[in-house]
Amino acid sequence: MSNVARLALAGLVIQWPIINLLWPEGREYLDYLYHMGTWQFQGSDYNIVFPFTFSAALALFLLAFYTFRFGFKLDWARTHLFSISLPFASTSLFEEIYQDIGSVLHVAYINPPVEAHLINMSSILFGLTTITFWKASRIFYAALTAYVLLWGLWVLGGFPQIYEAGDPAFAITVNTTLKILSYFLLGALLVGGAVVSASKKEGKSKPNRCLAQIVPGLGKFLGSISDLKVEERVRGVGFEPTNP
Repeated sequence: MSNVARLALAGLVIQWPIINLLWPEGREYLDYLYHMGTWQFQGSDYNIVFPFTFSAALALFLLAFYTFRFGFKLDWARTHLFSISLPFASTSLFEEIYQDIGSVLHVAYINPPVEAHLINMSSILFGLTTITFWKASRIFYAALTAYVLLWGLWVLGGFPQIYEAGDPAFAITVNTTLKILSYFLLGALLVGGAVVSASKKEGKSKPNRCLAQIVPGLGKFLGSISDLKVEERVRGVGFEPTNP
């Protein structure tokens, strides 16, 4: 790994605790998550979503930990680092889309400051350090289609919120499902990558059509900082995680 690649990886990793732990606005966001978890935020109607999404985040962490450690055979340090990044990236993926739509359709209720977008993007970038382990499968594309359609359905339905007057059933259902799908999407990409890696070891290699292949330059860059072997194929770019 080159010195430039090491510095780039360090930057992607270090920016997250700086923004989320040392920056006051970042600590406020983590405090918000804590109060969500202890049922102290805006009443029980709002918090009814939290047990489902927290369970999904925990499931993604455990899946990622097992896959990185026993599937890709990474060392303990990288296993912990990458596993922690994915639940935060999934949460911020939902929040960023939600805030962008809400700032247009529900500006009276949802008007996040610039700091909120910065916090979200820091977690998404943190999660992108795992991009070279991803592979888009049919399950991923099916989930992605449902994800896009469900966002569209929510918008067409007027983007109702859980805390607004009236029956919150539709808002609760869509909100919860989209959050769970956010975790599922990254989990599906990771499992798809593990399947490809296992197939390569068995001599059944196929071109890896992951997100990094769609953006070859980004894939090569992140491949180098993740200490992965990047090899050019006749069609596209393939990634072979190497044993530490």
